[in-house]
Amino acid sequence: MKCDICGEEISGGSAFTCNYCGGVFCPKHRLPFNHACKNLAEWKKSGLPGKKGTKRTRMVKASAMVPFYQKKEVLIGGIIIAVFVIIIGIMVFTQ
Repeated sequence: MKCDICGEEISGGSAFTCNYCGGVFCPKHRLPFNHACKNLAEWKKSGLPGKKGTKRTRMVKASAMVPFYQKKEVLIGGIIIAVFVIIIGIMVFTQ
């Protein structure tokens, strides 16, 4: 099998078939923008991996920058533990 762009001989494991145009490409030309895919606009709308700066990756990067102690789940867990400690303390010291 040969890459439709550069003609490089590719084996079955390293050959990529484009979901948008059906062409077969080597690893260098597997992404639609690397082989001038005729359906590039459709690929851009999909937000699939390989497309730099997708909304999903920007959101992941932004959430990864938040320190763990500022994440909502950690704060809620800490509040719940504090409430239980206060309730137990009140029960112990009022007897």
